[in-house]
Amino acid sequence: MLPFRNVVDTKCHTLGYEFLCQVLQPVCYMDQMVLPCQDFCIEFMESCADALPDALRSRINCDDFATEADGPGACISKPGTISQIFLKPNILFEIYS
Repeated sequence: MLPFRNVVDTKCHTLGYEFLCQVLQPVCYMDQMVLPCQDFCIEFMESCADALPDALRSRINCDDFATEADGPGACISKPGTISQIFLKPNILFEIYS
């Protein structure tokens, strides 16, 4: 667990603790492991890949992670994603402009 704490302590990503917990101890739903969504993985890896031990870095391949488009329960969204949509009333206008 020391490498986990070392990565979190670097503060390479504000949600590093949440991401690593979801990867190292995933939730199970209907006999399936539910990992973080691919976009959360990519964001984390862009910020923290250099802080990860080689053994862990080589096991996290974001291309293998599900996306929200794969359907409900396919993956765990980055915390705060939904609340950001509700707090930003013009988000649909920005997306479709």
